[in-house]
Amino acid sequence: MRKLLTLSDAQYEHIVEIMKTTTPIESFSEFIRYLVVFYEQNQKRPAGRPKTTRADEDDDTPDEDDVPMYQNPDKNTTSPYSFNDLVVWYEANPSRGEMPARGDLVIHKQWKKSKDAR
Repeated sequence: MRKLLTLSDAQYEHIVEIMKTTTPIESFSEFIRYLVVFYEQNQKRPAGRPKTTRADEDDDTPDEDDVPMYQNPDKNTTSPYSFNDLVVWYEANPSRGEMPARGDLVIHKQWKKSKDAR
């Protein structure tokens, strides 16, 4: 394996000082260790690695389909349902018929209150 490293004047002087103060074997091993650490610290990202930003990593906002904001058509249930919950609810029992379009779903009254409070 061949790697080309470029050292600054200060780094070169530091290596020379290390080599003067130790035995030849120790100085060689210190020199190699120094080069490896320097090389690892200055590695570029591999080609094709996606760049991520902090905003991408901290994106904790839920998907709109997972936000419980719709009234369940079952009158016995008073808690709000998300769009995905309603899809599962309708698919669980085909006798309930087809799921209405998103625009025809009723917004839950708790969701309306929380939106008005903002």
